[in-house]
Amino acid sequence: MNSHAKEINQYLRSLKPDWNVNLPHFNQFTIDKETQIFLVPPSNDALVYCELVFVNGRISEKKKMASRLTANQLFEGCNGMESKELADFFDFYGVNYSMQADLDFSSLSFSCLHKHLAQVVEMMVRVLTEPSFSEENLEKGKKAIRSQLKHQLTEPDFVSYREFTARVYGPQSMYGYNSSVEFLEALTVEDLKTYHKENYTAKNLKVFYSGKMMPQGSKDYWTTVLKPFFSIEDTRGQFRYQMEVGIHSDHHYYIPSSTQVSLKMGRRMFERSHPDFYHSYLTNTILGDYFGSRLMKSIREDYGLTYDIHSTLDSQAWDGCFYISAEINAGSKIQTIEKIHSELNKLRREPISSKELNTVKNYLLGHILRLMDGSIQTAILIKILVLEYKGVSAFRQLLSAIETATPEDILRISNQYLNPAEFFTITAGAGKSA
Repeated sequence: MNSHAKEINQYLRSLKPDWNVNLPHFNQFTIDKETQIFLVPPSNDALVYCELVFVNGRISEKKKMASRLTANQLFEGCNGMESKELADFFDFYGVNYSMQADLDFSSLSFSCLHKHLAQVVEMMVRVLTEPSFSEENLEKGKKAIRSQLKHQLTEPDFVSYREFTARVYGPQSMYGYNSSVEFLEALTVEDLKTYHKENYTAKNLKVFYSGKMMPQGSKDYWTTVLKPFFSIEDTRGQFRYQMEVGIHSDHHYYIPSSTQVSLKMGRRMFERSHPDFYHSYLTNTILGDYFGSRLMKSIREDYGLTYDIHSTLDSQAWDGCFYISAEINAGSKIQTIEKIHSELNKLRREPISSKELNTVKNYLLGHILRLMDGSIQTAILIKILVLEYKGVSAFRQLLSAIETATPEDILRISNQYLNPAEFFTITAGAGKSA
């Protein structure tokens, strides 16, 4: 390394990160004590981004896959308009939109020019409140999902993840059950109508908006435009999460067309509101959630056993899991698992050095700052804090926990949660033996 490079590195090491970071300004209000609205001032006056999120997903299903099929059918037509007419409308106004059904939420996100906002929002509300569910469209949707599922079941990464979560959460639980043709075929138009009526209501709705405010005033505008949701009676009732006992076993799923093996190794954890979440988040990053992580350096760079390996702290609204994921050659599966166990045990035995800990802290600070780079990113971050962390106050709590974490904190978390003897190990792909 030349002297100039050394001077640069010394200068960078001398910099102290500024942890006094605050969320950018935003406004929030509630309509009729039910629907929460979050408004972020725009970076660009011409463009708007909006997300309508419903707290439903799998948590409120009476029949499995109902949330997914309901979301799938919403843009197939609403009263007075077919799917092609809807598509033509959104093309005409240059709208980019996406409808997603998740484990805990269903969300419609869209962006358009501010000058078209009134027309676009009105149509989006119409799509969400007046869907024309039909037998013909439902069969088309089922056919598409059957084809998608058939293809996905040939992909080792998809199979290993779904079988891993089925074992961790329990195969009949809302987080653990696997989509199947049988569940798909059992759904009727009436099932979708029931799910929609009970779940796409004002009480379950939260709005996240980035863009210029409307001339008539934000609260008046959103109160008027969202009025149709308040005419839908909320009959869902109180939800109670039922935790099932997972099936603690290792297994290999043979996929004939595969030449590699997808590995998922991990355990059940907890939701983001758990007191150990923040230090677990930091520990997970150290182990395998950034390019300089221990798993990347060891398994990928030192031993060359895989091109990509990472770990994930996958927390839902009511539960969660931790897992390590890797794509490996069938012949190196046992060696890879042994090396992963070695890294886990090292993290449990030896306190992390201050240098490595500070490197990861600085990486996470930079990552969090990137999440606020622009008004749209800020709106998405606020959505994550409100929905997944139960409130924006979690932002300061997360930063404080990362900043003040000690090697002893990492050692405690590692010993409590990262014992490989307690892990599930699921593989899928080449090779017929476990």
